[in-house]
Amino acid sequence: MADHINIQHPDYRGVESQTYRSMLENEKLKLELKQLRQWYDTIERDLDSIFTRTERGEKTELHYPDGRVYIISGVERE
Repeated sequence: MADHINIQHPDYRGVESQTYRSMLENEKLKLELKQLRQWYDTIERDLDSIFTRTERGEKTELHYPDGRVYIISGVERE
C-alpha cells in the first residue's frame, strides 16, 4: 500500500502532465498512421489486382456494401 507524505496538487504537475499528454497524443497518431497504412496497402493491392486482371482480359467483380456487384472487364470501347 502506498504511504507517502508529500502529495502534490495536480496543477503542480504541469510538466509531467504535458509530457503525459504528449506521449498519449504521439501514441494516438502512431496508431492512426498504422491503420491508414494498412488501409492504403489493402486499397493498393485491390487496384493492382483490378489492373492485372484487366490487362489479362479477365473480369473482376467489384462488390458494394449494399449487395450490388459491378463487373470490371478489359473490353475496349468502339
